[in-house]
Formats: sequence, structure tokens, C-alpha cells
Amino acid sequence: MREARLSPQWSKWRRATEVEIRSLEANDTFELVPLPPGKTALNTTVQFRLKVDADGNVERYKARVCACGNLQVYLRDYFHTHAPVIDLVCVKIFLAFVVKFDMYVRQGDVPAAYIKAPLKEEVYVRQVRGFERPGSESLVWKLKKALYGLRQAGHEWNREIDKFLKEYGLQPTTGDACLYYKRDSDGLLLVCLYVDDILVAHQHKEAVLRLLTALSIKFQVKDLGVPTQFLGTKIQRTESGIELSQTTYVEEILQRFAMSPTRQADTPMVPNTRLEFLDEPSAQEVEEMSKVPYRQVVGCLLYLARVTRPDLSFSINQLARHCSKPRKAAWDAAKHVLRYLHHTKRARLELSPAEESVSLATDADWANDISDRKSISGFFIRVFGCPVHWGSLKQSVVTLSSTTAEFVAACEGLMQAEWISLVVGELLGDDVEPVIVQQVNNISAISRIKKDGSSNAQKAIDIRFHYVKDALKKNKMVLQYVPTSDNPADLLTKSLAKTELSRKRDLCGLCGATG
Repeated sequence: MREARLSPQWSKWRRATEVEIRSLEANDTFELVPLPPGKTALNTTVQFRLKVDADGNVERYKARVCACGNLQVYLRDYFHTHAPVIDLVCVKIFLAFVVKFDMYVRQGDVPAAYIKAPLKEEVYVRQVRGFERPGSESLVWKLKKALYGLRQAGHEWNREIDKFLKEYGLQPTTGDACLYYKRDSDGLLLVCLYVDDILVAHQHKEAVLRLLTALSIKFQVKDLGVPTQFLGTKIQRTESGIELSQTTYVEEILQRFAMSPTRQADTPMVPNTRLEFLDEPSAQEVEEMSKVPYRQVVGCLLYLARVTRPDLSFSINQLARHCSKPRKAAWDAAKHVLRYLHHTKRARLELSPAEESVSLATDADWANDISDRKSISGFFIRVFGCPVHWGSLKQSVVTLSSTTAEFVAACEGLMQAEWISLVVGELLGDDVEPVIVQQVNNISAISRIKKDGSSNAQKAIDIRFHYVKDALKKNKMVLQYVPTSDNPADLLTKSLAKTELSRKRDLCGLCGATG
């Protein structure tokens, strides 16, 4: 608050605070009462932020009055705090259904969502300093609704919206409590919920508008129209499907870390770069690295890599291993990624429909880590041809051959694909989960997975990795051979040269990356 008072925009921040308090009063969030003897009143604070559009332009100044929930006492002021949010993978599954079935989709926003939920516990908070009601300065707010900042606020809001959606006839998927669906003779109604942001889709426009109208009556939901942005990701409908991009987010990263490179990077990591260190850093290096924002850079890049940029996954996986003890070479590699981002900030992830319900490509780079000789797994999953989930991860065991490493990667990828298949099957209404089409670029690994019985080579594989053999026997998946040149998961296991990187980006559905 003090910082806002000193800013040139204080008049706008003050007006925003007044609007917020009036909103709380209109919503019957509290009543002014004397503080009862023996009761404690929590302090209040005001959080300020700018609301921007998909291109980064300021739309309005926002103020949010919050209770200092850090002072709450468990079993006195609150009981439950858990509040689910939709997994980012399920957001892309939602969009894959929109693309596949040519669904009409609209976006809704719940203004001041938390204070729409009744509060069960007896909680008192002080009035906002400098904005006390004249003549009632000594009184406190007795909360009737779940004010922001309370530990249970998210839980209470989710319980309220969940109750409404279920009464409407929707039900959450088994795989994600915030992805709702309803099937009837008219088609499939889908709802994607992230706290107070809502996406609604159906084959018929009228069904979408009916639900949004019901939400508006109950929670004053604003109909934002056809979605153009969701969770910081730009959404653009095209003739062939949907394109997702995070150009604004990339520019914010580059600005935050003052990255305006004079040198262009055509790849996220220099080919054949190794970030394993067998020696301990010198005292001077430790001192230098303590002054750089290494962890902040990696954290920002992790979100980007997960949402729209599979081309960053391998390099970020390598960088993330050194967050506890950054080295100079790792920091140089992080800056290289930022230079690559500057060059490819307009990259877009294409969601275009195909026939296969769930497809999976896996790959492994054997004994990649020279410090312990563990391998790298990569997996790339599509739903109806749309990329929804991918990952680059270090294997937990040391394998004795490249075939075994591929076997392990196939299992790790399948475990990720199975829960996606569960969600897709539930939304489709099939009696069984869709069969996963799994692509592997190692003939020996495919042969070993298909082979019954045991062999000396198979005995070296941990029992849990026979999960993939069991899935094959139960017809949960089918295996296909794919050449390395056509395997998108190859991008997730190693740093590639420019030409090969460009080809693998295309296979992953990335366009507009000029690097």
C-alpha cells in the first residue's frame, strides 16, 4: 500500500481500492461489528495489479482486499484448504476436443470469485487502513463470505462452483477434478475450470450460451466471448484448428532479465553441450553465481516449456538439475536459451485434428549423464493429432544397453499416456479406454517388449518396467516402429543441430520459430 501511495498512479490505485470495497459491500461479504471479547481480528492488505490483454496493453487497474491469512489458526479459523485447479495438459485436451469435433467455445470470468462462497467459520478482519467507514473506525469486519487471503478461501469457492456445475448435470472427469463434461442427445458439453476462469464448449452454440447464462445468474459470470487468451497463453482459431502462443510471456521474460542479445542463437542449447560437473566449484565461482538470477530464469522457462514449447524441454531439464548449485557453464547455457527465445518468440503450437485418439512417441539417449551414466527419456503425446503433453526426464536407473534404455523410456511415456487415455475415453463415452498408439524408434526394444518369458537381458530390467509388456498383452496399446528422423521425441533427449532441430519442431507442431 505504501508503495502504491508514493507512485504517480496513486489516484488510479485509490479509485481501484474504493471500487473493490464497494464490491465487497454489494456482495454482502461482511458486516461491521464490534470485536467480541476474546476474539482476534486479522489484518487486511491490498494487492495491486494491472490487467493486460493478450498483447500486453493495460486494460485496467485492479485492487484486491485480502485478509492476512498467515495469522489464522488451524481448527479455530479454518479446517480445509485444498482447492484443485485444472492441469495444463487437460486444458490442451479440452482444446483438442474443440478442434476434433469443431465445437463452439466461449470464455467466462467470475469477478471476485472467492467472495461468492459462504464462509462457515467465524472470522474477523480489520478495515482497510485509510479506507475506514466514517464514524465506524473502531469496528471490524465479521466475514460472511470467503475473503481473499483466507487459507480456506480457494477451497470454499471451488466447493461452491463444483456444487453448481454438478447440479447443472455436469460431472468432473476421473483424471482431473476441474475438467467437467455432460453427454446428452445434443452432443458433448465441456467445461474447463481454473479458479475463476472458465471455458465452455459444445457442438451447438445454444448449449454454451445456456450454461453461461446460468453461471451469470448465479455468480455474475462475465461472458468474454470467443477465447483469445487463457492462463497467459494466446489462443487463435484458424481454418485448420487452433494455434497457441506465448509471445507476450516470452517478451516479459526477456525484459525481466534484461536480455537484448546482439548474438543470435539458432538452437536452445549448443549441440553436444554437457552440463555434468565432476569437480566442485571454486569459492569465487560460488560467489559469482550467488549474484545471478539462475533459479528465476529456470522457473520462468519451465512454465514456457510445459505449455507451448517442447523444443525447450531438454535444455530446461538440463538446467534445472543445477538449481541448488549453479555453475558458470550452466548460467551461460541459460543465457543461450534466452538468446534462442529472443529469436523464436513468435513460435506457435498448432493443434490440428487427426484420427488417432491417443498417440505416444518415446525415445531415449543412453548413458547421457557422464557423472552417473543414467539415460534420458523423452515422450511426446498427442490427442486427435494435437500435441498435449511432452517431457524430458532423467531415468532413475542405470541401464546396460541402449535397448534397455528405450524399454524404460517406453514404459515411462506409457504411464503418462494412460491417464490421458483415461480422460479421453471418459469424455468420448466409450466403454473402454482408447487404444494408445505407441511409436518407438528401436526395433530391439520393440522385440523385447513383445517377447514373452524372460531372458538374461530382460532380467536386468526392473520389474516395474514390465508395465509396458502388460499393457500390450491387455490391448491397451499397440506398438509401431518409427524411424528416428520421424520421431518427435528425439527432440526431448538431446541437443540437436539447427537443421535437425527445425525438422523435429515441425513434427511437434511448432511453427513460426525462425531459428
